[in-house]
Amino acid sequence: MTSTSQKCPVIPKRAKELKKEWQELHDSFEAQYTPEEWEDFHKDEGYCEEPEKKKFKEKQSFLMRIRRANSWLDIAQQMEKDEKETDKDLAPQCIFLWIAFNALYGRDPHRFLSGQPRRGNEWIEGDRQSEKKEFENYFQYLLNSGNAEYHIYKIITGNLSKNIISLSKNKFVKENFWNSHHDIFKKIRWRMDPCLPKISQENTKKNLVLVFRRLYVLRNQLMHGASTWDGRLNMEQLVDGAEIMHCLVPVFIEIMLETPEDEWKKWGRVWFPRVAEKPIL
Repeated sequence: MTSTSQKCPVIPKRAKELKKEWQELHDSFEAQYTPEEWEDFHKDEGYCEEPEKKKFKEKQSFLMRIRRANSWLDIAQQMEKDEKETDKDLAPQCIFLWIAFNALYGRDPHRFLSGQPRRGNEWIEGDRQSEKKEFENYFQYLLNSGNAEYHIYKIITGNLSKNIISLSKNKFVKENFWNSHHDIFKKIRWRMDPCLPKISQENTKKNLVLVFRRLYVLRNQLMHGASTWDGRLNMEQLVDGAEIMHCLVPVFIEIMLETPEDEWKKWGRVWFPRVAEKPIL
């Protein structure tokens, strides 16, 4: 496995660099409130509609999701291999990188995804969007941020394009292949799985969505015990998956860190916010 810095035309930042940028945002955010306000707003664990507290919670969520994502990116980057080392750590790298990615796109579905209001102490159930739909929406927000589309396009059209094309052609990370695997009458239908469109700036979102749908299958294989530790059968997709996420996840974080503070709320509130007596993230 070749190191990320050798593979990417745009070298992604390391987690430690991103942490410094996050800390600057955090300190600036904290300085906007008195110690009493900070403690009072933090202790309000509900979805308060009071404007100032609501704004506080939205901004706190943004900082929390970046901090969580970067912590998992950091451990994954510490496990990167060079060409002389073995590939045994590829599976945990993919898992840690997916957790980092999940921390970036995952949002409280009751409030921000289904868009349903609350009635008393109960949530009005609406259509819950699927996991894949969540990160598709995330890519839309991401690519609408500054020059993010061009930045990501430059990365996926570099040497990373080989890994993307390889993963997109790998039938073992295609949903329809597994959906039809045990049904003889549907054997041919898995081939209808969408192919990767021509890599161009106009197709950046389509490419990201299709690639991460493949990575989602790989994620399921790993997280649901459908893979063997250090097994050789899924090594090709592990190599591609690790390379792709090592390149893209830190770039996603970097793009989000450039979001103007008055737009932090667009990333939504996090699942499982930090609940503690002391006002810390």
